[in-house]
Amino acid sequence: MGKRKYPPLKQSEMVAIFLGLHFRLVRVGKHPCYERDADAVRQRRVVPVDDYEEFDETLIKSLISQSGFSREEFYGATKATAKKINIQKVFTPCDKCGKRLGESLACQPCLEFVKASNSN
Repeated sequence: MGKRKYPPLKQSEMVAIFLGLHFRLVRVGKHPCYERDADAVRQRRVVPVDDYEEFDETLIKSLISQSGFSREEFYGATKATAKKINIQKVFTPCDKCGKRLGESLACQPCLEFVKASNSN
């Protein structure tokens, strides 16, 4: 039996994903909400994340859709969740252009990231 396309995620993994995608916690309570400002690619998003012990495929698909990211970008936000779908490279979005950090040569934060990466 192969791996699931949408493997289940724990609450702590879900929080780590949203923080890794540069969302911030804006409301706490029965339905905590995470917000991400608009960038060149995506609109501003507010995503309510219920306090489940484990998220199943249906919930994960819904949260991915609400986040505005692809399945690969969403799971790829942390090393641990990237491994669940066999992604080698973690996805870190650029706050300005919205692409993978370091991908755009026309974006100042991406260029600075590439320069810093190459100097190491």
